[in-house]
Amino acid sequence: MKGKLPPRFLPRAHSEAYGWLDKSNWKNISKDRNLKRVDPMLRDIIQLLNRKGYTTYSSCSGGHASNQRRRHQRHIEGYIAFSHATRAVVELYFILQGRVEPFQLSTQIGMLDEDNGDDQTVFSEIRWQLHDTKRHRNQYYEDLFRNLKEAVEKLPHAEGDEENDRFLKSFFGESHVGQGLEMIRGQNHRFR
Repeated sequence: MKGKLPPRFLPRAHSEAYGWLDKSNWKNISKDRNLKRVDPMLRDIIQLLNRKGYTTYSSCSGGHASNQRRRHQRHIEGYIAFSHATRAVVELYFILQGRVEPFQLSTQIGMLDEDNGDDQTVFSEIRWQLHDTKRHRNQYYEDLFRNLKEAVEKLPHAEGDEENDRFLKSFFGESHVGQGLEMIRGQNHRFR
C-alpha cells in the first residue's frame, strides 16, 4: 500500500456528489488523470484488477467522514464496480468471508438504467460497509484493503470471451440475450 493512512478518515479522490455522476467514472485507468479519480487507498487494487483483465469503472474506498450520530448506516459504504458483469465479485466475496469481520460484505450483479434510460449499464460489484456498532478506525480499513489485495491476487485472469459470453447469456436469459448484449455494446462504447 502506498502512503500512510490519514489520522481520522480516509481521503476521497473527489466529492461524494461527483462520485454519483457518470462523468466521474473512468474510461482508461492507465491514464494518470483517470487514475487520480480513484480513491488513494484503492488505486493499487484497481490497477491489479485491470492488469488481470477485469474492467472496473467505478469505486469508492468508504471510510470517509460521515454523520456518526445517525442510528443506521453511519459509515460510508465502499465498493468496486465492474463493467460488464463478472463472476469475480462472487469469488472475492467467498475469499474475504470471515476475514473482514468488522465489515458487512455484499455483491450484486445487475442492470442499471441511467440518465432517464439513455444509458444502461450491465455491472457487478462488491461492496463493504463498517458495521453500525463499530466506531470508525482506519486500522479496520487498512486490514480490509490488505485482505482485498490478497484476494485479488488469488483471482485467475479474467475469463475468456467465450466463458464470459456463456455467463452473460445465462444472466440475461434466452429471451433477452439480444437486448442484453446490445446494452453491453453501448456501455463499452460509453466507457472507452
